Amino acid sequence: MDENQNKTENAASVETQGKKKSKKVPIAIVAVIVAVCFLLPAILGVCAAIITSTEKWYVVYVTNDNGTCSVGRYVRDPEQGVIRNFVFEKVAESTGGCTFGERIETDVTTYTVPTTSENGDKVTSIGSGGFLDWKELKSVVLHNQITAIEDEAFKGCSGLNSIQIPASVTSIGDHAFSGCSVTMKVTYMGTPEQWAEIEIGEGNSVLKNVTFLHP
Repeated sequence: MDENQNKTENAASVETQGKKKSKKVPIAIVAVIVAVCFLLPAILGVCAAIITSTEKWYVVYVTNDNGTCSVGRYVRDPEQGVIRNFVFEKVAESTGGCTFGERIETDVTTYTVPTTSENGDKVTSIGSGGFLDWKELKSVVLHNQITAIEDEAFKGCSGLNSIQIPASVTSIGDHAFSGCSVTMKVTYMGTPEQWAEIEIGEGNSVLKNVTFLHP
């Protein structure tokens, strides 16, 4: 009788221990998931920093049909050989092709748009997506022969806090300044009457508060 009772108690003890161990498995899995979720942002940040450090930005000029050109920038990742920006889509449609200019250092925060390309073509527009997501850019100088700021030209430039738009500009494309800071200082180098004549696309709410050089 005692022997049978002992066997029963031992079996119950083994079953209880098994249940306790089985309860530990989900807890361990949860712990691993929590650790991964906690470390993932840091891992992604390191990867992004590595990628950014290898990227090299350059100026690019796309020749327009009338002999003038649009300006933008492109990036090359030397490890992957990746080139990306609006210009390579536009080049396929352009009969004039494109030329490449100087390198833009990654710490540049103020940029003056060149008046001519490497070939001597007059720069008359900021190309579509030309300076897209240039988050380090804080101020930009546009010369007075720029006539167009094309779609998404400065979209995502969240660090841009000031820009002077010359009176020569006649059109500003859709979302040209989308994603820019609402506190960005916009100075128009002409009169309110001239500003009213500019064709401004949608998605440019930051242009509502404009300071006029000649009010």
